[in-house]
Amino acid sequence: SKILVQSIINIGISGTMELDLQLYKDVGGGGYSAVSNSGITQNRITTTNSSESMLFLDSPSTTSAVSFKVYYKVSANTVYINYTYSGDSVGSSIILMEVGA
Repeated sequence: SKILVQSIINIGISGTMELDLQLYKDVGGGGYSAVSNSGITQNRITTTNSSESMLFLDSPSTTSAVSFKVYYKVSANTVYINYTYSGDSVGSSIILMEVGA
């Protein structure tokens, strides 16, 4: 089977910056590593709120537990994960769906 991974990360951005989001995967408790071709880079010009989404089809080839996380990095200023730049709380999600081969 394959796993379709969909993440929706809600963020508030204060100022001009570059934002990198990257999907990471752990198989069987062996530690998280970056999933190639799953990241996005966004260049922001103004203070804003945004929903950034990623979609990735994984072929884990294992019977061990598989976990996913989204890591982020910013070049400058401030990013608020799960909050608007004005401080309102919003949610984010990672949805995993098993799909047939």
